[in-house]
Amino acid sequence: MDTRVKSTGYRRLPESLLLLSILVLLLRWMLFRHSKITQSPMTLLAPLAAGAGRLSLPKGSKTPPAFDLKIPRPVLVTSLPKSGTTSTWKYFGCGLGKGKAAHQNAKVMEGKEAKLIKLGKCLKDNAMKKRKYFQGCGNYEVWTDAGIVAPGICYYPSIHGGLQAFYNSYPTATILQVNRDTEAWVNSTTEFNDLWRRWSEKCDKFPGVGSTRDDYGRFYEWHTAMVRQFAKNHPSLTYIEVSLEGEQTGRILESATGINASCWIHSRTKKGRRGHQKIAGGMTKEN
Repeated sequence: MDTRVKSTGYRRLPESLLLLSILVLLLRWMLFRHSKITQSPMTLLAPLAAGAGRLSLPKGSKTPPAFDLKIPRPVLVTSLPKSGTTSTWKYFGCGLGKGKAAHQNAKVMEGKEAKLIKLGKCLKDNAMKKRKYFQGCGNYEVWTDAGIVAPGICYYPSIHGGLQAFYNSYPTATILQVNRDTEAWVNSTTEFNDLWRRWSEKCDKFPGVGSTRDDYGRFYEWHTAMVRQFAKNHPSLTYIEVSLEGEQTGRILESATGINASCWIHSRTKKGRRGHQKIAGGMTKEN
């Protein structure tokens, strides 16, 4: 029997072998399709949801916002230093892009040149002169760690009248409060840039000279309750409160703001202090 195809000269495959080849190709396609379907977004996020790790971003990169912020702007972060202010700043920077969140300093233009100014001084001046609270303090949407303690000045918005000034300027804006475990906050502030001495010597409404750990613990808890009560008394504001150490903090922030939970990472700033503090028994504890 002549099995050649006249137009090509190639030999035809036996029908059984041809059928087997088709079945193999079909099976491989079905397995590939099944693997793509089962690798759902929830599967990819499983380690994050289980607390086993966080989605990481390439160094120097940022994720664009899926959509605009879901909360009213501007956003004032009232967390005290060492309460996740750097983490909060990075979270919004990750989701909104560079230049949308201010942290301690602000970039402003003077003519054709840009310069850095201290947020705390700018906000204090605006409050005293009854101007818009963020007027002349940079073009941002979120403001974190906006206090200042320096020679001749101590000003923290949530403590020195800034909450009322903020509300007077932006009565439908947002306050975000990130709280830290009280003992962890006390441990961290004792070793960071000599904060206790500078606060006690320069800042009214802070614990005074010779204050104890218990004094600072009570002060921190008073501050949390005070901001919470202010928001309750001004219901036109949007108020968000989360825990720095909470396992679901990223998820809560994502639900509230629209910025992906993977942008939330607890950053531990080590500038100006030892990376670890000695505790009882000769062990060490990271601040």
